[in-house]
Amino acid sequence: MSNKPKNLSSDLQGISQLSVETIKGITKVVESLHRTISEKPQILGGPKEKTTGLTGAIYKSINVVTHLIGEGINTVLKKTRDMHGEYSGEHRLSKTREAVASAMNGVLGDHFDKEENPLAITMSFRVNGESLDKQQLIELFNNNESSMTILIHGLCMNDLQWTRDGHNHGDLLQQKLGHTVVYLHYNTGLHVSENGRQLTHLLNEIEHRENISINILAHSMGGLVARSACYYAQKNNHNWLSCVDKIVFLGTPHHGAILAKGGHWADILLQISPYSAPFAKITKVRSSGLTDLRHGYITDEDWQNEEVRKIIPLPENIQCYAIAATKSNKESSKVNHYLVGDGLVSLNSALGEHKSNSLNIEFAKGQQWIARSIGHMQLLSDINVYKMIENWMREESIKCKK
Repeated sequence: MSNKPKNLSSDLQGISQLSVETIKGITKVVESLHRTISEKPQILGGPKEKTTGLTGAIYKSINVVTHLIGEGINTVLKKTRDMHGEYSGEHRLSKTREAVASAMNGVLGDHFDKEENPLAITMSFRVNGESLDKQQLIELFNNNESSMTILIHGLCMNDLQWTRDGHNHGDLLQQKLGHTVVYLHYNTGLHVSENGRQLTHLLNEIEHRENISINILAHSMGGLVARSACYYAQKNNHNWLSCVDKIVFLGTPHHGAILAKGGHWADILLQISPYSAPFAKITKVRSSGLTDLRHGYITDEDWQNEEVRKIIPLPENIQCYAIAATKSNKESSKVNHYLVGDGLVSLNSALGEHKSNSLNIEFAKGQQWIARSIGHMQLLSDINVYKMIENWMREESIKCKK
């Protein structure tokens, strides 16, 4: 269930494997990542484009490396990893390594998974950046005195990035409401439906007490994954779904994004992090997860038959809430209400609303809210957003029914 700990040899093997497959196209990406990491940027912001001096000369020479040399490096690194083993759990991975790996998985994660690349992220529940095994999860779910809240991150991100500008919604829910908080870590490059199935199976394997109350707080793509997991849980009669009390969606593109019409939305998304931004240079790179996010797909049928869009309703007997953000500081016209949003997701998409009534995702009255004068990523750190989350979490709970 947990991720395998990584070490430098494992990472280098994964990068080598990737570079052998697309050596010339990836060189500029790796160079930009190298420069970005060396400058120690903030998690969010633009990338550094070029390295200079000796490093720059090295990157230029990479373009002439042959397939045989690449395979040789890959073989040596694999043997080195096998000989020396992996880092133990006490050697926690750095936030920088996590950010880079998460960004790469968001763009190439489906490819990593298919090719069994060591860079591929395996879904797991984590606390403080550490993956939990099945027994630890059972203890965590059964020993909490209040509610269990699962936080699900968005595209190209990871569980550590719920902390932004010194703020973490999960930490405050734990401190103020006594919630036991656990974070989902997953490969955002896979189809949303694949992550949804993986999540419902993980939760179904956890034996928990009958009166447990489970909440989900999901940002962006995380909301689609949560809806997908609920869909497949209902389809497979998984018991955990009956214990879910509330789901709060933060900037989730339930209907995709208007910017996708111009074909540029994926490139804009990649600019979220300096670690994912370099991948915008490879214009044809589009992971399955990224494509699903553009359209709001949550089931296999959505992406297998794109011509027929079937809207999956919100799960029954669960209180669902939607928070949308807009960079505007005042009420907009109906037209602008449809177009203007947080820079990535329109208000209507985040609220589940559609110009065609048959495609509306019905949130109950009083369970939608618009945060003004903030962007998509500020949904993670805005104190007013947290206050609304806390107010909803304090509302009377739906009792767990088996």
